[in-house]
Amino acid sequence: MAEINEGYNVLSDPVQRKAYDKTRGDKEGNFGDWVHEEEVDQASNSSDPLEKNWAVAVRYYPDLFKINNRLSKISNMLAFSYRAALLERKVFEERKELAEKLEKSFLQSYFGNNQVIVDFALQLIFSGNNAAAKALNDAIRVLGSNIQVDRVISKICKDFNFESQSMKGERFKKEKIRERTVAERKVNEKATAVREWPWLVGAAALSMVIVLILNWL
Repeated sequence: MAEINEGYNVLSDPVQRKAYDKTRGDKEGNFGDWVHEEEVDQASNSSDPLEKNWAVAVRYYPDLFKINNRLSKISNMLAFSYRAALLERKVFEERKELAEKLEKSFLQSYFGNNQVIVDFALQLIFSGNNAAAKALNDAIRVLGSNIQVDRVISKICKDFNFESQSMKGERFKKEKIRERTVAERKVNEKATAVREWPWLVGAAALSMVIVLILNWL
């Protein structure tokens, strides 16, 4: 059972996590190397020792498939650790809480404790923008967690042509304001036309009367 517990222990125990990273070439916190390690792990661990037991668990808790799939998109090692911990501890009623705890711990080890940065990292990871995620990790690793968040996010978005959720929100807000302004202008133009129409009709009629009078004379 030791090999099953290894994945969970690596993530949950700081000492073992550091030792594991040392065996990988002392590259702790380097997102780019972590992505490479994921590919190596996939190639070398095509057979999952938890597969049969996990299939049984999913049969009774179908939402485990979705939970595990999310963790796999972040890291295969993270997903394996989750499956191993859940099967070992048998805390299936706490499956969501355990997933959230492991995910949070894993992400903080690469991107720090600032939730805005962590959320941005997830956007990059789920969009498949690993190069931008690596750049974010480098910024956190070098500059620390107490950084000017907007400066870092804006720089990475600019360098990698990426639009964050906050930027999308701002763009959507500006588009709505612009649409509302255009609509209001059209309404005002119509209202002005309606107000001017009787005057224009009256003026035209008066001109016709004057012309008739002049012709009669």
